[in-house]
Amino acid sequence: MTTRSTVARALLACVGLCVALAQAQTEAQTPNQGPSPQPDPAPGELCRAPEYRQLDYSIGRFRVVAETGERAGELRVEPILAGCVLRGHWRGAIAGRGEATTWYDRHSGQWHRVFVNDDGQSLRLSGRVEGTKLVLTGRNAFFDGRIGLHRMTWQPQPDGSIRQHWALSMDEGRSWETLLASRAIPEP
Repeated sequence: MTTRSTVARALLACVGLCVALAQAQTEAQTPNQGPSPQPDPAPGELCRAPEYRQLDYSIGRFRVVAETGERAGELRVEPILAGCVLRGHWRGAIAGRGEATTWYDRHSGQWHRVFVNDDGQSLRLSGRVEGTKLVLTGRNAFFDGRIGLHRMTWQPQPDGSIRQHWALSMDEGRSWETLLASRAIPEP
């Protein structure tokens, strides 16, 4: 054998060894994880899960009446962001407007709502569906400045309306004062 062929064989052996070492190092850094990862879901796809659909009964246009039968206002709720969020538009019978944003957080398993009115007042609430009733609570200032625990519940009724109840506790939930009891009646 010539020196030239010996050197060529040695170089080929080195290249082969380098390739094998590089491949082994790559495999060690990225262990076999089974099948290829699935592509990211399309926008809104995760929000089609049943948990996100728990409040679909609240989508639409509603006439809101107090327990006394007196007209309280109008409410329109629409899904936005591929159905991941519900946006509510409130207009009071006498005065006042407000917007509510409601969403489900799959990581905490809770619903969250932020409501802001045209006086700059806001409520931040969180909670869960209990049976057929959505119950949200949060520590907020009431419109008259009192800071307390607010509890709001929404419960669909057999006639398609939604019973709404808003209460305030100034003693950490030992007693509750009803601030509003109403029904949202679907508009045709």
